[in-house]
Amino acid sequence: MNLRRSLSAVAVAALSLGLALGAGSPALAKGEVVRGNGNEYFLTNNFSGTAHRFTYGKATDELFVGDWDGDGRDTLAIRRGNTFYVSNSLTGGTADKTFKYGRRGDVILVGDWNGDGKDTFAVRRGAEYHVKNSVTGGDADRVFRYGRAKDTILVGDWDRDRRDTFAVRRGSVYHVKNALRGGDADTVVNYGRERDVVLVGDWDGDGDDTFAVRRGNEYHLANKLRGGAADRVEKYGSSKDTVFVGDWNKDGKDTIGLRRVWTPSPEPAQPAPSKPKPSPSRPPRDLDCKDFRTQREAQAEYNYWKNKGLGDVHDLDGDNDGKACESLPR
Repeated sequence: MNLRRSLSAVAVAALSLGLALGAGSPALAKGEVVRGNGNEYFLTNNFSGTAHRFTYGKATDELFVGDWDGDGRDTLAIRRGNTFYVSNSLTGGTADKTFKYGRRGDVILVGDWNGDGKDTFAVRRGAEYHVKNSVTGGDADRVFRYGRAKDTILVGDWDRDRRDTFAVRRGSVYHVKNALRGGDADTVVNYGRERDVVLVGDWDGDGDDTFAVRRGNEYHLANKLRGGAADRVEKYGSSKDTVFVGDWNKDGKDTIGLRRVWTPSPEPAQPAPSKPKPSPSRPPRDLDCKDFRTQREAQAEYNYWKNKGLGDVHDLDGDNDGKACESLPR
């Protein structure tokens, strides 16, 4: 797909076990709509750092990924019922386009079906596919039948012709078709294990989509449609993350994104206000005039306690005229 991200037979989502949506999940094999959980998104361009982090939509929205405007960058769309909210940027905020398509509960696929560089939607009803070549409502541009009603379907550009088509997954065997029509598969590949979670993407930027197996937070990427060992293994995120695939920086290579439940950052703890130390009710020791060098020092001590209402606590004012230690030099 201009994506290549194959969000397989439905919206991006995860099972309660935290597996990525992807054609490999048993729930998708039954054609059920699987809703993700969370509206905070983490996107990586190289399986190491996070290039984009933002919130979009609601935690229970169905999520899709595609290059809706043909600029080479994949972005998000969400579905509520049969209404789609399409964003052309990797940010939060309001959708750039809103429209209705299909019926509530339809299984939705995403791909560039006509090679124009823009991803659009297709509705799957059993083994029948209603393909739309524009991000609008209305009748499908093409309807055809392929495979069986309970097949798991993946989407990708398998032959570098810039058009996305289907692959049917049955266990660990993939029946790849290079045209949107019925009939026998063009390629049959055995890859991974029967219960593996599988993603689709152009991992090396050569123009054709291939498979990746997800095991926990480890991704086994193959650059050719073949069996055998992966070409490379990458790690990102947590084994509990919902995972999806896209090209976030227009470099022609697909990587992954994570969907998580948004949690606000905790406010930093404020230090408890310090209690003022109580002023002593009496001086710590008794003083005489000989303890001061000048009358000014003695007067300051006298005034301090006098102002606290305790009077002449040191008996520094012998004649009660308000002047302490009058015999000392000023």
